[in-house]
Amino acid sequence: MITVDHVSKTIDQKDIIKDVSLSVDKGEILGILGRNGAGKTSLMKALLNIVSPSEGTIQLLGSAVTNKDNSILGEIGCLIETPVFYNQLTARENLEIHCLYIDEKYCENISDTLALLCLGDKEYERVSSFSLGMKQRLGIARAIVTKPKILVLDEPINGLDPIGMIDVRNILLKMNQEERTTILISSHIITELSQIASRIIIMEEGKLIRSLEKDEMESEERSLEKTFLDIIQSYSYH
Repeated sequence: MITVDHVSKTIDQKDIIKDVSLSVDKGEILGILGRNGAGKTSLMKALLNIVSPSEGTIQLLGSAVTNKDNSILGEIGCLIETPVFYNQLTARENLEIHCLYIDEKYCENISDTLALLCLGDKEYERVSSFSLGMKQRLGIARAIVTKPKILVLDEPINGLDPIGMIDVRNILLKMNQEERTTILISSHIITELSQIASRIIIMEEGKLIRSLEKDEMESEERSLEKTFLDIIQSYSYH
């Protein structure tokens, strides 16, 4: 579903991503861990063709991601950084604009998707009245309303209360189990990643420094948090 081959990105002579290679299979949930500035968001932006790699190639669903052809991005749902909306439009109108951009047929999913994110009673309210958590829920709704084959989610539970975190986790697991949706998800909440990811990669200074499989995570006597800290500290000493 996703192939990243020796991808690097340099901005203003600073290496943001350094020779990253990875592959993600259909139905896999890949968690991405790393400190602020480790390159997580930049890698996701490269996958979505928001930034172009300085070196290397990226393939999604067997097709190369290039500036010339963004058609494959219609198969991908995403939430990168803080979601942005037309605040004077309603929740439904914002999702309609997104669906019409991809394919008009997805408009029929809007009401059910908003209800799934506990925004069913807010469908016709202006987004300007929404709290931070409601906007985050709406951002996730926009990412999944087109039933994408791949979901790329950067800190999707930011601003959510504990109930919201559980709701989003259950939604993603259901999509993964029923539709075999492939998911890339980053989060600073390590325990949340450990409950959803089938594999976790750890990034530091733009590099992919470790990959942990599900069985490896479960067999660790230490918590994932402790394992993460040990890996980062060990890397820093090299």
